[in-house]
Amino acid sequence: MNNPLSILILHRVPFENVGYDNVIDHQFHNVTYIGLSSAINSIPPQIHCSRVIIESTDDLVEKSVNLCKEENKKFDHVIAVSEYQLYDAANIRHTLNIPGPKMQEVKKVRDKVIMKKSIESAGLDTPKFSELTDVIFGKEKFCADIKLILKPKDGASSENVIAFDNIDSLLSSIHRKETGIELLDKHHAYEKFEVEEFITGSIIHIDGIVENSLISELIVSRYEGTCLAFAEGQAFGSYQIDMEEKFHVWAQSVIHALNIKSGAFHLEGFESGGRLVFLEIGHRAGGANVVKTFELATGINLHQANIATQLDLPIKIKSVQAGKNYGWFVFPGHHYPWTHCRLSGHEKHCIDERMLEWNQLMPKQQLTKNITYQKKEVPAAGIIHGNNTLEVQQFMQLVLNEVKVLEHL
Repeated sequence: MNNPLSILILHRVPFENVGYDNVIDHQFHNVTYIGLSSAINSIPPQIHCSRVIIESTDDLVEKSVNLCKEENKKFDHVIAVSEYQLYDAANIRHTLNIPGPKMQEVKKVRDKVIMKKSIESAGLDTPKFSELTDVIFGKEKFCADIKLILKPKDGASSENVIAFDNIDSLLSSIHRKETGIELLDKHHAYEKFEVEEFITGSIIHIDGIVENSLISELIVSRYEGTCLAFAEGQAFGSYQIDMEEKFHVWAQSVIHALNIKSGAFHLEGFESGGRLVFLEIGHRAGGANVVKTFELATGINLHQANIATQLDLPIKIKSVQAGKNYGWFVFPGHHYPWTHCRLSGHEKHCIDERMLEWNQLMPKQQLTKNITYQKKEVPAAGIIHGNNTLEVQQFMQLVLNEVKVLEHL
């Protein structure tokens, strides 16, 4: 690359979690970070860049556009690592005529109804799904005896996701304003939610990198527990499984259906009755310790590869230990009525040779009351490794079953 790029980064994820400086030469390229003061302050002082602080994330698009007009700047790229800022990045690109995904493209990887319509149109399996408004007003009907999931159309981390035994219980909860979701019970924002059929089966996630519309690297993992159960208070994790051609073919079909051209992805699906059923996808790196375990297995940091592929920069690959499988787990703390916790049953597991990384809150640290997978914000989290899938799975099951989170007295 001969000419420096002018790059606008919508900065939300802590700098150290991403490692922008491992991808972008800040001395050569012209880099501007814009975000809340807490995010901007996470940028090391020695990093050569422009720093723009906004008072509210609602000001992000307007401030970015005004920045260009007032300082006569022209950006070549807009980068958003956080899923919650993909819409903002699309709006900025559209307003300032900057290359990259625009709103219609972003909606395919953020709006779960549009997302599944695209998947369905490509001939791939999805759960039966519908806009919540269509269900409420009788335009779409579900069988009376099937379990259903209510979820936000652009949510993450299973926040505001509820399972119902049948359509009658769902509609009753909506009409009585007893869902426990403020957006529904108080604000009646039905248009922001969808309903989908509950699928029985194990859940996998496929994480990888897309370059020029083709998957260049991927890892397949199976969940132990579920994201929804975690939101309801149960520990969970995932472990890497052996690669089969069917997973690559399916993932590539999903990538084509959603027109993802470059960047990282986190794809979730069901293994049900011998078929793969689409659940959802994020056009970003996965949460929890997905990035770390992916890097341990492949030598590639997903956050950094996500940025590199969008900027057409080389992806850095570290050497890895061959013949190892990895997994991660996390214990929730958001649901407890108390503010501080302690652990029991962890003593032998945290020093086991299969435990590659162990994190736990100190007694003086308060529990975070929002749903989070961040290892520094939950009662306990860790990374495990083994010589094969079964070894990792069995050790993970031991940890999840035997470690207990208790109130710190």
